[in-house]
Amino acid sequence: MSSSGHRSDRTSIGGIPQLARRVLRGYVRALCNAAQLVILLGLIASVSLAISFPLWYLAIHFRRAYSIGVSVFFGLLVLLYAVYRLREQIRESGTFFGERLIRVLKAGAAATLMISLLYGIIWLFARGFYLLALPGLCLYLLIVVGLRYGRKRAPRAD
Repeated sequence: MSSSGHRSDRTSIGGIPQLARRVLRGYVRALCNAAQLVILLGLIASVSLAISFPLWYLAIHFRRAYSIGVSVFFGLLVLLYAVYRLREQIRESGTFFGERLIRVLKAGAAATLMISLLYGIIWLFARGFYLLALPGLCLYLLIVVGLRYGRKRAPRAD
């Protein structure tokens, strides 16, 4: 402020230089956010390409190795999950064998049976053995329905 109590000439028009500075900061902030988004999307695209391109190349040129690798990977995932559940069972009950462990092993055996049977049915259909695959499909559906609706359930305590 000047000595007469009025604002200086620079701010007397309603603070336009300050407004311009704030608007400019807003634009810079928006451009920085847009640049960060572009960099993040580029990083995501690079990582996706680094993962998917070798898998695609293996699947096209080395089908057998790719199939074995994927099967081993998913088998290890199932094994790691089973080990995790066993450790959880031991930690909770203090013993290796318990009723919950038996239930988990039964569920694992049922899942293995279902996956194996489904794989066999798909294999038979793919090879053209329709007459062999149809009874297997009926058996599969009977087992699925039996597992889903054939169990005794404890009454709910509400």
